[in-house]
Amino acid sequence: MLAIITRDGQHVPLDCEDYCIVHNWNGWEDTVQFSLPRGHPQMRLLAERVRLAEKTEGQVYALTSINTGKNSTAYVAKLDLDSLCTTLLTDWNNYVKTGWFSKGPQTMADTVRRAISGLTGWELTAPDKDTDKLAIEQFNGTPLELIQKAVDVWKNYPVRFTVPSSGSCQMAVVDPSTRKLCGTYFTDELNLLEQPYFKGKAETGDGYYTALHLAGKGCSVEVKNHDYDARIIWHYESDSSISAQSALKIKADSMVKAAAAPKRSYSCKAADLSRLQPERYQHLTFGLYDKVVLMDRDRQTNSTVQIAQYTVYPHRPENNAVQLNSVAGKISSTSKSYSGDVIQYTDPDETEDKNADP
Repeated sequence: MLAIITRDGQHVPLDCEDYCIVHNWNGWEDTVQFSLPRGHPQMRLLAERVRLAEKTEGQVYALTSINTGKNSTAYVAKLDLDSLCTTLLTDWNNYVKTGWFSKGPQTMADTVRRAISGLTGWELTAPDKDTDKLAIEQFNGTPLELIQKAVDVWKNYPVRFTVPSSGSCQMAVVDPSTRKLCGTYFTDELNLLEQPYFKGKAETGDGYYTALHLAGKGCSVEVKNHDYDARIIWHYESDSSISAQSALKIKADSMVKAAAAPKRSYSCKAADLSRLQPERYQHLTFGLYDKVVLMDRDRQTNSTVQIAQYTVYPHRPENNAVQLNSVAGKISSTSKSYSGDVIQYTDPDETEDKNADP
């Protein structure tokens, strides 16, 4: 159920059951979408930034888009993360003391944890495996933008959020690479309501290559990946915000791994049998980031793919849909440059002490 949160905190049930929740690769892109017929009596209560409480998953969203057509009005609300934008990080860096006279960079989890340390009501969980320690310097922006910057730096780790209408908010750094094949499969003989809509792309350029020269600020790296194609197909890119060789290598490895195989995605209308008949199909449970088997009879293939987007209709589970990708990553093709440089860092005091030694 959806409810409108009034200014005094009251929850007014919204007369709309045909809505969906779209779970995307990164949680800040999650949305609730619905439409109301023209003349609906509750339209007057719905304006931009009005909060909505979604009761089945216990999340709060804020209306971001209203589009009125001839017969109905379409609404889109994004997960309400305004509490991560109540302060500004100015000329911020993620260096911490690593000894009596030295400082150093942090892992992704520690970087995010430090960025939200001045906020109340937020808790963070992270994978057991530490990421590489990278330095971010001269960042200017909100804690939310810092989190988005961190995901751009540590590319293989998306972030999820839980924003309840009361109580602490939760944030989780996710490592999708640790997900094993969950045993769930999709086939039109069982849970696919129609044949998947397939998209494939392997066009030479920035979309398909097996060798990459990535230039940073004062450094560069060359990496190759021939898991799919043994040929050398070069591509060049630059990122002047990175001056650390280690950070540049992490980004280059992630880029060439994604680009050195065809990008394939399947949009599937899937009956969530584990919700419709849990007593019989509990073994077919699936969720975001899970690796599943897709049986495509058109191409006569069985492919291991990852769930990159999951659309849930709480009251119409027969309309649920999943986006299955052959290459891990988010659906959105838009990109944004965030403030801050990724650098190798040497503590000035430590350097001066060493230079003073006889």
